[in-house]
Amino acid sequence: MQITSAELDVLKREIGALLLAARKARKWTRRELRDAMNAGVTGEDQGDATTSSDGQDDDVTVPCTQTLATWELGTRNMTINRFVEVCAVLGVPADEVLRRALARMAIPSGRSGVIEVDRHKLARSTSRAVKPLQRWLGIRDGHRTPLDTRPSPDFVELPPAALKHLAALAEVPIPELIRALRDLVTDRS
Repeated sequence: MQITSAELDVLKREIGALLLAARKARKWTRRELRDAMNAGVTGEDQGDATTSSDGQDDDVTVPCTQTLATWELGTRNMTINRFVEVCAVLGVPADEVLRRALARMAIPSGRSGVIEVDRHKLARSTSRAVKPLQRWLGIRDGHRTPLDTRPSPDFVELPPAALKHLAALAEVPIPELIRALRDLVTDRS
């Protein structure tokens, strides 16, 4: 599976939004988060800068509040080391943040967070991850009233909240479901 730079940008924003929510859940300001990160840094490692001379996050100094803001907005990359550190300070498991960000991440469809699945591709899919969705569409289409003569749309829209429930029904992890759905995305996305 190839991930595009646009999808990585969405993933950055989703991770940032989850980190922001975790900080706000603790009722911390960015300064308080910075101070908590500073408490884990010793002696000469302390500083206000966050980048090295080449502009990259140096993972040694404590980030300034502006850098924290850009991470929360998803407008700046952070290293995996820094991501794990921020999660640890906020008391949230890094793997859970990443899992939730991937689950919330949408395949671009013009509407944030909505995955548009091609019904025809879905009908031909043999992936066990999408079997509950195939069953649901069959049941839904099988209960049409004689007065409902509207044709079924060529696509099904799945909002982020539906992914969690669909993954639970299929008994697969959300990232596996998303991988299966990527092959079924409409060409109009």
